[in-house]
Amino acid sequence: MDLSPQHTNGRQIHAYKGCSDNVHYGIAVSKEFLEAAERHKNHSHERKLMNEHNNRAGREVLISSLRRQCKCHGISGSCETQTCWDAVPSFREVGNIIKEKFDGATEVKVIRENRHARIERKNQMLKRHTPTDLVYLNESPDFCEPSEEQGILGTHGRTCNASLLAIDGCDLVRNYY
Repeated sequence: MDLSPQHTNGRQIHAYKGCSDNVHYGIAVSKEFLEAAERHKNHSHERKLMNEHNNRAGREVLISSLRRQCKCHGISGSCETQTCWDAVPSFREVGNIIKEKFDGATEVKVIRENRHARIERKNQMLKRHTPTDLVYLNESPDFCEPSEEQGILGTHGRTCNASLLAIDGCDLVRNYY
């Protein structure tokens, strides 16, 4: 634990490394948990690659979202000494970032070379995905139209309830108000 003071413009800033959220431990536990779960699922190799990529991207979102927070200490709020730490943003903030990534996800295919496999964008005209982008293998079905083979009842022609909290509310049934 480093408690040595650093001086900046006459102020002391303590670089204390003991009270930050233990994000890296949480990342390691979540990685182990998700990878173990993935090993025991009966998914195709392609789906496992996609899930591993997306899980890694989610962890990167959390790491890149860490914010430095500081608190001043001194007589009458003079900020003679400042204590700083890294803090995890709210669940909502992280969720909003991941939702944006979901909305901009890239469709990929799996390329096999020798004994290795990797994911590559399906449409070469689109931008290459990055390690922090979310990816998908198949287009989502059209949930508006019924599909017996996929077990989708569809919402086409259904009347929605104007109440925002109802299960048959317009925001849930048709994704608008």
